[in-house]
Amino acid sequence: MVRPILLFAALLAGAAFAQTSTTTVNTNPLIIRTQTSDLVDTQVFGPELCGTSYSVRWKYQASLGQLCGDITFWATDASSCGAEQGPDDLALGTATLLSLSAIPSANIPVKIAELPGFVNRTLSDGGVAAAVECGAADKYKVHRVCASALSGGLTGCLYQTNQTKLKASEFKLIYDTQPPTAPVVTNAAATNGEATISFELNSDATNAQTVTVALGGDGGVDGAPITGEALTASTGAIRVTGLSNNADYSIQVRFIDGAGNVGPLSDAVVVTPIKTIGFWGDYRARGGTDEGGCSVGWGLMPALAALWFMKRRMSR
Repeated sequence: MVRPILLFAALLAGAAFAQTSTTTVNTNPLIIRTQTSDLVDTQVFGPELCGTSYSVRWKYQASLGQLCGDITFWATDASSCGAEQGPDDLALGTATLLSLSAIPSANIPVKIAELPGFVNRTLSDGGVAAAVECGAADKYKVHRVCASALSGGLTGCLYQTNQTKLKASEFKLIYDTQPPTAPVVTNAAATNGEATISFELNSDATNAQTVTVALGGDGGVDGAPITGEALTASTGAIRVTGLSNNADYSIQVRFIDGAGNVGPLSDAVVVTPIKTIGFWGDYRARGGTDEGGCSVGWGLMPALAALWFMKRRMSR
């Protein structure tokens, strides 16, 4: 009998804007973060933000250090934030020193299309920076939102010669339309009505979310969806449930990253779930009749009765 081969695509995904990195302790008196958390310092996005603004939030914590001048904000596509805005960076405004006691935190709108990496520029050194088109496929571009202000350090603000530039904890805006690579499946094991697919880890993947099903024997006709166990991709495996025993399943895995980019499918692996019946089930399947436990065959009853009779005569 020819059994149907079903095709699975395990979507290892997180919603767009879900991919972030976090810090655990903030010791900098000036930080730039999301509007909702002091811990989130990275935002990954795709083409859906190209024509919009994204608001970051700055926060001054006077208990952690003293500022002696206005705060300057800017965005750069350099490899790191410098101590002050460069000529090729995008100015994002200032916050005055006088206002900090009353307004120690506020939002800054950043127009995505105006970020330096999305604009052709003649650089201060005479070179040319070719823009990455916001909306283009297969691109990865990191922007940083930066800030700095004069700081008095240990000597306070009275001694101007000792003042240095205090850099804020930066915030990353990452444009990502590069799909993750195809997963490399390392093992596939099937048991009773389910299969576990193991794969090499990928830093782009976030979690195991969905399994979609299609009949493979008749040209890929869509079948009923089956849900896989929700696992973070860091586990390196996904468990597929709801399978039929004694049927062949061709399983493929693909990654979706935090920006919603869908990667290619892995090579297919074929598994065949089988019913797990245990030792006694296997014994009976081979023709055994003993149910296990304390049951006694009728052929032993005469010998047991004789032993019982002899014991009673000896006890008299």
